[in-house]
Amino acid sequence: MIVSILALALGAAGLVHLAQGRRLAAHPFELAPPGTTGVLRVNVPALLASPLWAAWFGDEDEGRRRIVDACGFDPLAELRTADIYVVGTRRRPLDQVGFVARGALRHEALVRCVEQVTEGEALGGVHEEEVEGLPALASDRGGSRAVFLGADGVVGGDVEFVRDVVRRFRGEGENLLDDAQLSALWQRASSDAEVVLAARIPDGWRDGLTRMVGQSGPWAPLSSMRALGLGARVSRGFGATLVIEFDAAGAARDLRGAAQDARDAVLAQPLVRLSSVGSALDALEVEADGARLVVRADLDDDELGAVVALLRERLDALLAGAPLPSEPTDPPRLPAPDETLTPSSEGDSAVP
Repeated sequence: MIVSILALALGAAGLVHLAQGRRLAAHPFELAPPGTTGVLRVNVPALLASPLWAAWFGDEDEGRRRIVDACGFDPLAELRTADIYVVGTRRRPLDQVGFVARGALRHEALVRCVEQVTEGEALGGVHEEEVEGLPALASDRGGSRAVFLGADGVVGGDVEFVRDVVRRFRGEGENLLDDAQLSALWQRASSDAEVVLAARIPDGWRDGLTRMVGQSGPWAPLSSMRALGLGARVSRGFGATLVIEFDAAGAARDLRGAAQDARDAVLAQPLVRLSSVGSALDALEVEADGARLVVRADLDDDELGAVVALLRERLDALLAGAPLPSEPTDPPRLPAPDETLTPSSEGDSAVP
C-alpha cells in the first residue's frame, strides 16, 4: 500500500502543473486539512543517508528496491522533504493519512515509473480523473489519489485528503498555524532538526492508554497525555528531544520518577551496563518542566545500532506472538566474558 501511494504521488507530477505562479507553502501547517491531529516532517536526504536508516533497514529495504528495479532510478533520492499528516475524529483517530512531498521531480520519468510499479496484479494499475477540477492520478483499486502542486510538490492520499490539501494550497480554509498547542510544540522541536513531529493525542487513545496502564501504578500518568513534540537529528548518530504535555504538572513529575526508576533497574544489570544499550540509557536525560516531560537522547552510531537491534528483536517477537526472551541478547560492543563470570542468577533479567 505504501509503495502504491508513493508511486501514485510521484507519478502525478507528469499529469498537471497546478497554479504555476503559486509556490508551495514552506510550513507544513499551512497545507494541513481540517481535523489534522499530527504532522511529521522528514528531511529525506538526511534520513536516507542516516545511521538510523542503515541500522533499521540494512540491505532489506524491499519496497524501495522494488521501485528502483522497476523504474531504473530511485524516486526517493529526488525528494527534499516529506510531510505526513494524520487526520482523524474521536471514533476514527487515523481516519486519513496522507503526505506532501517536495523535490526536483523528473515528470516524464516518474510517469513511466508509476506505470511500471502499479502494473502488477496486486496494485491493479492507475487511471486519470479529476480532483477539485484538476487532473489526478488514481489507483484502480482503493481510494488513493495524487495531484502535482506548484513547481516541485506532490500531494498523495485518499481523495478527501487530496481535495482538502488542494484547497489549502489555493488559500481556502483555516490554517493550522492558528492552533496554539501544536504550533508551540512544533516551534520548540524544529530547531536544527531533520525529523520533526507535533501531534495531539486523540481522546480515544487516552482511553486506551488508561486500559493498558491502569488507573494506578507508576505508568498511570501516561493516560493523561495531551500532546507531544519531537525533534531529531539523524545525520550523525541520533540526537532527539521529546516533549510530552500532560493535563497537570503532577503527571509529568510522577512519570519522570517512574522513567528514572525503570532506567536505574535496567542499568543495575551488569551485562546491560557494559553494553552500548547501557551507555545510551545512562546518557538519557529526563526532566519535568511544569506539565511537560522533556526527554533528551544523544546516541553515537554504536549506541544507535544496539538500540535499534534490541527494538527490532522485541518488535519481531511481539508480531510473531512469541514471549520475549528472558535473557538479553549480547550487545555489539560487549566483550566476550570469562566463563566463570557468566551470570546465572535470576537477577540478571532482560531489558523490559
